[in-house]
Parts: sequence; C-alpha cells; structure tokens
Amino acid sequence: VRQALNYAMDRATYLAKDPSSAPSAYIVPITVVGYDESAKFPEFNAAKAKELTAKAGYPNGVPLTYNYIKGIQDEAVEIVKILNASGFKVTAKAFATPREFVTANSKGDYDLFGGAFNSDLGDGLDIFANLLGSKTSQFPSYNNPAFDKLLTDASQAFKPEDHVKKVQEINRYTKDN
Repeated sequence: VRQALNYAMDRATYLAKDPSSAPSAYIVPITVVGYDESAKFPEFNAAKAKELTAKAGYPNGVPLTYNYIKGIQDEAVEIVKILNASGFKVTAKAFATPREFVTANSKGDYDLFGGAFNSDLGDGLDIFANLLGSKTSQFPSYNNPAFDKLLTDASQAFKPEDHVKKVQEINRYTKDN
C-alpha cells in the first residue's frame, strides 16, 4: 500500500496547482548528508497503484484518513483528490490547531498526514529518526525493528564515509518500504 501511494501521487498535477512549490524526487535533498540519487520516488502511474492495492487485498481501493491542519496545510485537500483519482478512498480530517493535530498524530490516530521536517544537523539520519524511528520519532506509530536497526547502525558509524553510506541505505529502504 505504501508503494502504491508513491505511484498514485501525481506530483506534476499537484505542482501545477501550487506554482510556489518545488518538485522533489528524493526523501533527503541533495543539501543533506545521506542524499542518494538512486532513492527517487517512482513516476506517477495510477494503473500500477491500483494493481499494487489490489495485490495487497484492496481491489476496490484502500480506505485511509489524512490528517491536516486547516488554514495551514490546505494542500491536503488537493493531495486527497489526487490519491482518490488513483483508486484510494482517502478522507481528509481537518484539525483547527497544530496542538490538536499533533495530539491526534501522537496517538496514532491517522493513516497519512502532511508535514515537513528539516534537519538542524544537516544529516538525513536526523530526519529519518525524528519522523520514523519507533523509539525516536515525534509520531511513534511506525514500528519496524529492521528500520530501527538501520538507524542504530548509522548513528554508530564512526567514519564519516561509513555514516553517509548507512544513511543512504536508510534513504533507499524508506523509499522502497
């Protein structure tokens, strides 16, 4: 289903509606340690998204809830339209304040949410640990021991070149999973 979401997201249509946005094909940008040009998002392909969701046991679309902050993250409405056009059944759930949004997300009361995170350290490990680590995330609802091991391995890599390789591995793993 996560892979199907990547195929379902028509980034070109989204960007055409918001010319102030810049496209990103990567989870970690080129300016951050751990950037890996091989970890690109797949091209939009609604048929592939539908094939993957059917294979995952959802031949009539996956029902999902997308949390967002009304008045701050109004792009969520467009994202929901795009995903639904590709066969998903996403419902937008608006929160009046950032506090309500964070409280709901901290409890795992979501399937999807919009957000952004920038590393104060300029290190992709910081981004992945804060967003997806089961022990380090602000939203600890993703529990994946294999992913947590990748985080630990990267944080313990002593040589800078080893650290970069480990963070690039996390970048690819995240894209694939």
